[in-house]
Amino acid sequence: MSLRFAQYPLLLLLALLLTACHGERQQMQQALADLQARNQADSLLTDDSLALALTQYFDRHGTPNERMEAYYLLGRTYADRGEAPQAIAAYQTAAEQADTTAPDCDYRLLCRVYSQMGWVYHQQLLFAYEIQAGRMATKYAFLAGDTLMALQNIRISAGTYVLMNQRDSAEVAIRMAMQCYREHFQEQEALLTSVALMHLYSENANHQDELGALINAFEEKSDFFDKHHELPSNLRQYYYYKGRNFENNGLLDSAEHNYRKVFHPNMTFMEQEPMYKGLLSIFKRRHLADSIAKYAQLYCVTNDSTVAIKDQELTAQLTASYQYGAMQKLAMKKEREANRAKTGIVILLLLMAIVAASLIVYRKQQSERVARLKAEYADAVNRYRSNLQALQVLEASHQAAIDTIQEELDREKAENKATQRLRLLDTQKMGELTNEYESCKERLTLENQQLQARIKVLEAQCNIPQKIEHLQLLTDTKIVHRIMEMRNRPQSSLTAKEKKTLFTVMGQFYPDLIGDLNHTNEVTTLGTYVCILVALKLHSGEIANMLNIKDTQVANLKQDVNNALFHDNTARTLYKNLVKRYGLYSC
Repeated sequence: MSLRFAQYPLLLLLALLLTACHGERQQMQQALADLQARNQADSLLTDDSLALALTQYFDRHGTPNERMEAYYLLGRTYADRGEAPQAIAAYQTAAEQADTTAPDCDYRLLCRVYSQMGWVYHQQLLFAYEIQAGRMATKYAFLAGDTLMALQNIRISAGTYVLMNQRDSAEVAIRMAMQCYREHFQEQEALLTSVALMHLYSENANHQDELGALINAFEEKSDFFDKHHELPSNLRQYYYYKGRNFENNGLLDSAEHNYRKVFHPNMTFMEQEPMYKGLLSIFKRRHLADSIAKYAQLYCVTNDSTVAIKDQELTAQLTASYQYGAMQKLAMKKEREANRAKTGIVILLLLMAIVAASLIVYRKQQSERVARLKAEYADAVNRYRSNLQALQVLEASHQAAIDTIQEELDREKAENKATQRLRLLDTQKMGELTNEYESCKERLTLENQQLQARIKVLEAQCNIPQKIEHLQLLTDTKIVHRIMEMRNRPQSSLTAKEKKTLFTVMGQFYPDLIGDLNHTNEVTTLGTYVCILVALKLHSGEIANMLNIKDTQVANLKQDVNNALFHDNTARTLYKNLVKRYGLYSC
């Protein structure tokens, strides 16, 4: 069967494969949208099988935004199930998928990823990590143009600073949020944020004037009070701050009245704690022993209960951490069961196997063809060199024969023995030698011209110039051997000494490339190492592992190098440009 007809089944299989892939992609995109809709409707996500399937599919076939959304929903599922370590891991992976250099980057979704990550850290009492996540959420909220979401994250961070007892930082954050709310005409949000500032000032006798001013503004401008001038349950802690202000100003009756107003049905122990603390303080000032005993006991009960609840939460979090391995195994089991249930995917895999087999056969044929071309190239080069040697020998022997005849003639002349007949014979002999020499020289020269032309064709067809020998010498170096071994070790990264060695070796083999990198101020040292590893044809994930950086940072650095060297403002064409300018040959 000719190659032309042999290609038709492969084209047909490729068409079927593309059709199946298109249908599967539509299904997975719809599933992703449905799961996101359930999440936005505040439905409890407890089954992670769909989220896992989405992450696995979009890992291979998705855009950065789709991968980020899939991992975000997986994190939301784990969070709803109370599996904090898995949730944080999923959120971190989601953030890593974002391509912040792309014009279509979904900054709003990236903001939600960091916001939810911060909430999980808050539940685990990892406040320093929560602050970091909050900063990133605020940054991307502003980039998304969602100012209110950014301010909400600032307000949440202020509360975290309070829990960390960093009151100065908390005050700065709260005041900044209040100012921004007012600049955007969100007076009610600014007043709600001021309650957090009341919390700070209520415990500090030096800020009672500021506390009073905040309370007066809240009373006058707030829309949170009902027609009886009462606050809803979730805001009744405000009465505690108002009571503290009255108490610090010596108005004990008003203070007691407001402490009691904190109460509402179904209060948690944490909500009861400040109320009983305030009442206990009032009765201590009045020296009422019975009331002191009563509220001291109530305060102790609520305080102990609050501590107990926190201990239970920490215990649950530790349990979730220890169960992480078991959950991973369970997820893998569910994944296998889901895969067995999907007949369409099995068919798709079969088609892919057939296409892969066809590609293997094609590559084998190509490999054999290249081997034949290499052998022909080697033979042509050997014949060319042999002809050059033959030409050198021919010229030397011809010149030696001519010199010998001339010496005989000169000697006969000197002895007066040279006859006319002898001189004629010697001249005729010299002519015959010269004709034979010219004939052989012409034949060898013509053959070498043909060999030269064929050698150039072979070089163009199978790239067998000095690049191959050059590449072989490079790959035989210890540092390149080391890098190729590290490709399959995700936890391995290059040491400072290895980086320096790699830089030196590449300078020996590709001096023009290293010279241009050295003379380009726009390329950083880290960007230089990224470029060198790209020249060795390593993938972005492998480069990130070896340099201990994120995939997104690798993409940014590749773009910087490509722009500096080739004025090409993309990352994906860097290797192609390096090959074209510096004569690289793929490892």
